[in-house]
Amino acid sequence: MEVYWAVLALRRYGTKKSIPVLKKLLYFPKQDVKACSILTIAQIAKETETEFYAEALSDPKYSEKGYALWAIFAVADNRAERAVTAYLKKNLSKIRREIISIGTYGMGVDYLLKQSTISLETLDTMKKIVECKEPTSPAEEELFQNVKTRLLAE
Repeated sequence: MEVYWAVLALRRYGTKKSIPVLKKLLYFPKQDVKACSILTIAQIAKETETEFYAEALSDPKYSEKGYALWAIFAVADNRAERAVTAYLKKNLSKIRREIISIGTYGMGVDYLLKQSTISLETLDTMKKIVECKEPTSPAEEELFQNVKTRLLAE
């Protein structure tokens, strides 16, 4: 439990010198430590660690994909587009079956919608998301409408 509290303290008081240690904690046995570590890196490093967040999202050994998406949504620049698109594309069936929640995949889609330019592959993946299921909540309905608006604009 001490490691968890140390990570939270670094979120408030840490510097870029803390980042190498926080990166190692992504594979710590406790879920809270893994999750908080990537968000703490995002708080400290902002977009400068975009490639790291994208790697975490793509890494099969890193189990906290929702937290990687959260870091990407919060601070990443356009360098994470390919990883987010690949993650969403790979998980279309889980999105359709609601194994991955709107709270998780929605951050990935919202991140993509924030980008000024996006690839054809990303546009195609977003189209597949809105076609693969009916929205089941107001938040999902709004997300799908935002995707449809972006698709029309492109």
